[in-house]
Amino acid sequence: MTMSFKNLDTFAEKQKAFADIVKSGGDAEAQGKAFGEMMDALSTDLNSFQEKLKNKTQEEIDNPRLQ
Repeated sequence: MTMSFKNLDTFAEKQKAFADIVKSGGDAEAQGKAFGEMMDALSTDLNSFQEKLKNKTQEEIDNPRLQ
């Protein structure tokens, strides 16, 4: 399973929102809130990816392919 930004949908959305706030000159509080949301999304997406990877690995262990 390859890790790429395609697997981080929520993070990508929040990253864009953060960038938009920064580009538009949003105040420090808005930028801070958006940054926190972006980092929370990254954590959630990475945990989800890790869980999927763990489950896929366990499937391979439980059901080895015949060579």
